[in-house]
Amino acid sequence: MNSIPVMELHSSTESQIKTTQTTCPYCGVGCGVTRT
Repeated sequence: MNSIPVMELHSSTESQIKTTQTTCPYCGVGCGVTRT
């Protein structure tokens, strides 16, 4: 039987997540849209 290789995944932590304020592409105003 064929075996499937297993790889450990590292989970994201709070310190690795960066939130950036963006400008709305629709109206061009910085209305608090955030992206992570």
